[in-house]
Amino acid sequence: MKFRRLWKHLPTRSELRRIKVLAPVSHLITRRELWHLNRHSVANGLAIGVFCAFLPIPGQTLVAAIMAIAMRANMPLSVAAVWISNPLTFGPMFYATYRLGAWLIGSDLTLPSSESSWFLYFTSVGEFWLPLLLGSLICGGVFAVISAVVVRLLWRMDTARRWRARRAQRRAQQSSNAN
Repeated sequence: MKFRRLWKHLPTRSELRRIKVLAPVSHLITRRELWHLNRHSVANGLAIGVFCAFLPIPGQTLVAAIMAIAMRANMPLSVAAVWISNPLTFGPMFYATYRLGAWLIGSDLTLPSSESSWFLYFTSVGEFWLPLLLGSLICGGVFAVISAVVVRLLWRMDTARRWRARRAQRRAQQSSNAN
């Protein structure tokens, strides 16, 4: 599939082994199965990254890497997919997940006006944490499943297309050899 183009942008396993900061975990992150580009590894890696992108915690990338190691998914893809939530998108993403969680719980937090003190914002963290976490877990799970299914379907369609092309090529060769 076209994922092979990713290889030229990814660091090699030997380059990762030489990074001194990663030395304590280099035996884990340089395992072959974490770098394979096959249907299962790519689908699972993307699903892990999308799920972790919706987690409202710092260190989403580290969580995605740990999950990819534990589930033997494509680690570079899972780490890269976390960046769906970036400085431009995390505000709308987490507002939407908060609204979903608040709707499911049946509570809604009205934030104080901009003229109120910052103290009111920090004291209300406990009130909006549960809806935010619930909405984030639900959205992360749903979008992770959708991304995994889409990758598997696209991979299957591409494989079927290549099989048909090879079959047509073999038939053309056989008909030209028969003449």
